[in-house]
Amino acid sequence: MDNDNVSIVYPTDWKTIHRKEFFSVAVNCDESIGESVLDASQWNVPRALELYFDTISQQPIDNDVCLVDIAKESVNQEVYYIDDKPSSYSTLNRHSSNSYDSLGGLGSASTSYSQRNATPIPEYENKLKLITWNLDGLDVCNTENRAAVACDIMKSLTPDVIFLQEVIPDTLKIIERKFNTLYHCIPGNKELYFTAMLLNRRTIVYEKHYIEQFPTTQMTRNLIVAHCHILPDRVPCQLMTSHLESMKDYSAERTKQLRRCFEVMLQSDSPVVFGGDLNLRDAELMKISPSREIHDVWDTMGRPQDTKYTWDLKVNTNLQIQAPYKPRCRFDRIYTRASRDRGFTPTRFEFIGKDKFDFCDNRFPSDHWGIYTELKLNRSLR
Repeated sequence: MDNDNVSIVYPTDWKTIHRKEFFSVAVNCDESIGESVLDASQWNVPRALELYFDTISQQPIDNDVCLVDIAKESVNQEVYYIDDKPSSYSTLNRHSSNSYDSLGGLGSASTSYSQRNATPIPEYENKLKLITWNLDGLDVCNTENRAAVACDIMKSLTPDVIFLQEVIPDTLKIIERKFNTLYHCIPGNKELYFTAMLLNRRTIVYEKHYIEQFPTTQMTRNLIVAHCHILPDRVPCQLMTSHLESMKDYSAERTKQLRRCFEVMLQSDSPVVFGGDLNLRDAELMKISPSREIHDVWDTMGRPQDTKYTWDLKVNTNLQIQAPYKPRCRFDRIYTRASRDRGFTPTRFEFIGKDKFDFCDNRFPSDHWGIYTELKLNRSLR
């Protein structure tokens, strides 16, 4: 790449932000390191962040290493800076046996590994791009292949936050490899099956987290609560995910767990997003009568019928049951709550994972559809 010909455009949001301070806070490094990387990236902040997380952060730095030299050498490799975002996964040849490989991911067989994994430069806006998805790790058929495909689908959307359910130890390894240093991974457990939360290091500043075990669960269920800040304005936010008790017979336990999750949401001084596979029935929600401060994103979007059923055996054929009636349920949900001065307005709500792949023996990545949503961060009216 000819660096002299690269035009540098600073987003409007950064005009009032000191770039060196912003970068140092975003990656939690010394300002001297930030200045070196920014200098090598021609003071293009997104490019510097791309470079740091893909290269510099993985180098054993000592006093004898010149960060500028490392940075400049890496900048000359096109993989670390691209002008256009790669094509969406939906435009790829999904049913070609050459359209996918387990190491590289989605793309043609002739596409190089670096090209397939080049990550688009993030757009820093006051919004949150979030995915929640039950990966169906308990299905022993094509488990690892399905997880690999799901990871590449999610990665192509460059979300800020990912909530995952039914992760198992083998698929956790795939998730960690696929997202590498770009995301901070918080597993809810490391045995049997569990939840996980992924935070984009370029757009989310992780602060701390805790995991609360549900005391009367029969299925090792828990709640992950993470405290973080959303860039570029460092807006504090609380993120929560869970996989509530499954099956009809465990309604009472599931209702108790949901009530506890809503309690944690209401205790926060920051805006909150809570989502996951809640296995929820509307009658159970009516029993709880949640606070008016808690909003269902799907409801707020106008209850679109084409994104109602996240577990839809009428369309999704991964799980075959011998019954005349094919169940359709809205098990997976996302809730938000505003703080005193900040809140979320959903602007997008879509399903992902609705394509079959030969790599998965012509099956879907999961028996659940994933949810992709965009939440605009604005001043709260509460």
